[in-house]
Amino acid sequence: MKRKAYKFLIITAAMALGLVGCSTEAKVERQLELGASSMEAGDYDAAITAYEEAIALDKYEIEGYEGLVVAMVSDGRSNEEIAGVVAGVTDAITELKASEEGLSEEDKAAAERFYTLASDAIAGDMDMEIAIMEEGVGVLGEESQIADAYEDKVNEVIDHYLAGNNLEEAKELAGQMATTLPSNENAQDTAATVTEKAEAEQDLVDILMIAYEYIQNEDWAALAEFSDSEELAIIKEKVGDAGNYSYIFGGGTTGVGIGYYSMEGCPCDEWYVGDYVDGMRSGYGGWYWAYCKEEGYSYEIYEGDWANDAPNGHGHVYDSDGGIFADDEVTVINGLYDGTYTRVYEYEGILYSGTYEVVEGVPVDQDVPDWIEKEDGWVYASLVYYELVDGREAVNWVLVPEGHLCGVAHFRN
Repeated sequence: MKRKAYKFLIITAAMALGLVGCSTEAKVERQLELGASSMEAGDYDAAITAYEEAIALDKYEIEGYEGLVVAMVSDGRSNEEIAGVVAGVTDAITELKASEEGLSEEDKAAAERFYTLASDAIAGDMDMEIAIMEEGVGVLGEESQIADAYEDKVNEVIDHYLAGNNLEEAKELAGQMATTLPSNENAQDTAATVTEKAEAEQDLVDILMIAYEYIQNEDWAALAEFSDSEELAIIKEKVGDAGNYSYIFGGGTTGVGIGYYSMEGCPCDEWYVGDYVDGMRSGYGGWYWAYCKEEGYSYEIYEGDWANDAPNGHGHVYDSDGGIFADDEVTVINGLYDGTYTRVYEYEGILYSGTYEVVEGVPVDQDVPDWIEKEDGWVYASLVYYELVDGREAVNWVLVPEGHLCGVAHFRN
């Protein structure tokens, strides 16, 4: 920005100072023009050098800082380097405020423009974006336009955190805004509301994280026992007969997280750990169901592709014995198996294996000897012929309730 020259009584001194001032001003203008032309030519290194030279000639020339930030972003420089440019502007504005002349309206407008440009330039790094705006509020005050932009941005990020149940982050940021904008009643109200909500919800997130630790450690016995705990009853009451409660690591509704799900008509506790997109399970993830039995526990697991909030694509299914269906892989359509599958199991030292075919969750009848009666409501999980040691042939089979092996549990028809 252009600084006004002081008037002196001695004419020759005034002329000399005026010539020096014009010379410096002309040099600054030339560097700014060189920076702009270098940017247009795509030579970002040259542009950075030109803008840095302009700032070296006049550290109060905000246009030089603006050009430097744009050039650095275009050149792929780090956010830390850009933060250094922001710090330079903050120092310059602070010095101007403390000077006899003070901060002019032209200076304020240029500073507003710079902080807005700099925060927009590093969009995607929320912490730094907010930090730049806070610096602007610090030097320009609560009545500045950057203060309004800061409030809007912080509220946007708070909503992002709350949507993913990142409560501590939301509470911390709301308190930070209240401190930065002490005279803003809306900011104070937001801090109070978010704090109250965060404290009420944090217990639920802590419960999810207990289950997450069991799943990460593959401690299915602990997860099964947890399903009957008083702690989990708190979440069960919140989600009801058909609902869910999830926590996205890092905030928002998209990312990796953990969720608890209940299904109507099923008194079971189901967990998901994996990718979310807009609050729906999508990408890669695991579905886990562990439950206590009269003796011990059992579990079922699906790990693989998800879309539209259900298993879709390819994956693996494991049961409580660690058996793998579908020759190490299953194909799933909206939670229903589709294709030819192999069942392998061991009983009393004998290894059995058999195949069955499913079309979108519907088992295809197998070729079963007439002398084997098929029970209504049951299907063959495997049908295996083998030769006994005395030379006789025999057959063994496993019958399961119809639909049991037709899809990922609780996603089947």
